[in-house]
Amino acid sequence: MSEAGRAIIREANTGSDHAFLYSTWRNALWYAEKRDPKEADSFYKTQSDEIAKILRSDDARTKIACLGDDSDMLLGWAVFLGTHLKFVYVKIDYRGKGIGKLLTKGFKTFDEPQTKIGKSLKEKYGRKEETAPETPRGLEAYLPD
Repeated sequence: MSEAGRAIIREANTGSDHAFLYSTWRNALWYAEKRDPKEADSFYKTQSDEIAKILRSDDARTKIACLGDDSDMLLGWAVFLGTHLKFVYVKIDYRGKGIGKLLTKGFKTFDEPQTKIGKSLKEKYGRKEETAPETPRGLEAYLPD
C-alpha cells in the first residue's frame, strides 16, 4: 500500500500539534451538550487552563495519528497520563478506520466525558479483565484510497 494510504502514530510536536489538540478538545467538550453561548468565553478559558495543566504533567504523553507521507496532516490524537486516557479525538472523515483503537492502545482507566470514540473503546476495553495491550512501535492503520 502506498504511503498516502497509511496512517502512522507519532509523538506530538509541542507547537504545531497543540493548536489542533486544544481546538478539537475544547470544541468536542463544548458541543457534547447544549450550552448557553454567553458562557463560551469562560468555558474555553477554563478548558484551555485544564488542558495546559494536563499537558505540563510529567507523565503526560500525546500520540498523534497522521498520514504516512505527510506528518503534518493530522487525523487524530490521544492524551494519556501514564496508562490513564484523558481524551481521544479522530477527525470525522477518518472515524471507523481503526485510528482511535491505535491511538488508545495500553489504557487502563479513562476520564469522563469522552468522545463517542472514547466511549466505544471504554465499553470494549475498559473492563479490568480486557485491558487493551500496548501499541507496538511502528504500528499503522491503512486507509482506503
